[in-house]
Amino acid sequence: MALTGELNKTLAAIARPPLTAVKWLASTVFALLFGKSDVKLAVKHQRDLEAALRTDLPFLFEHHDATIVNNTGVHFPPSFDYAYVTVRVGNLLLRFLRGRGELSAEIKSLDGREWHDLAAVLEAIEVSGRDERNHIESLTQMAAILASNIERLRSSFSANGYPELIQRLSRIREHDQASNRQLQNEINRRLYE
Repeated sequence: MALTGELNKTLAAIARPPLTAVKWLASTVFALLFGKSDVKLAVKHQRDLEAALRTDLPFLFEHHDATIVNNTGVHFPPSFDYAYVTVRVGNLLLRFLRGRGELSAEIKSLDGREWHDLAAVLEAIEVSGRDERNHIESLTQMAAILASNIERLRSSFSANGYPELIQRLSRIREHDQASNRQLQNEINRRLYE
């Protein structure tokens, strides 16, 4: 027997309040039982990443007076084993993210509002090509790239260099979106032939 649309709406309206109460109760119990351990584990992951940054990117701290600053705008504790660490290097903020086998970084100027993917910025200032963009796999590799390009990054995020950087990033984003649309169309074509 097929249920009509009205009956489905009625059943949903009846089931929603008790399910909402169960969800609230489960999340409250989880927070009471495991909330402190989530925070402790997140702090440990963050400290581990801070230590790794100081070990693998020492030039930032020794030669460029980098300091670790608060992670504003980041949910804490992060999900799974993710950790965020934000480093101030002169007029730049670098936010490193590590977890679940991934490593990435974002960058913005000290007074900027928008974070930019470091790999895309490196492509925009012609440090790496499109094929190399998503292949930063370790802090050691990131250190090599940053060590030889930190001044170019500072210059690109200066008042004079920033407008050109934004234009280049916009072109890269447009190209990426067009490539993604082509890929989606090709996948859909193959699926529905």
